[in-house]
Amino acid sequence: MKVYFDEQHFLREATLDQQHLQQKITEYERQFSHAKDLEIYRLASILGYYYRLHSVHVPTDIVVAENYFHICLDYARENNDPKKELITLVRLGETYKYSDLHALALKLFKKALFLCDTHLIESHRDFILQHMGKCYMEVGFHQKAQNCFHQALALRKQKRIRN
Repeated sequence: MKVYFDEQHFLREATLDQQHLQQKITEYERQFSHAKDLEIYRLASILGYYYRLHSVHVPTDIVVAENYFHICLDYARENNDPKKELITLVRLGETYKYSDLHALALKLFKKALFLCDTHLIESHRDFILQHMGKCYMEVGFHQKAQNCFHQALALRKQKRIRN
């Protein structure tokens, strides 16, 4: 299944192959019904992402995506895994952004940044800032968006130097 960034819709992820996407959803739903432990988190993450993609054509699927990401969030918190929690906050924030709930999305992105600070997790800060920037861009806060993008770019340049 090929995913692309839709230039007509704020560079949101989309796919043209809805039939293949639906097949993947069905396959992973079947696996999820028997999943245990970490597999629950992995499959719920995949399903949340796929349902978010599918919601472009079936808007009610955005709620299903949110539900899967809440399963991931519960798993991360129950297992005291701040890295999984911040990743899930970004994924859930993106889902809210797709629902045009930008204020809620930004709240989750800021919470993810807080987890970066409190748990000294720098590996995903650039990713979070990128998504915050896109969210600010969608609501017309171009200066805030640009600041986020510049910070994300600076962090990525630092990563390249270290690697």
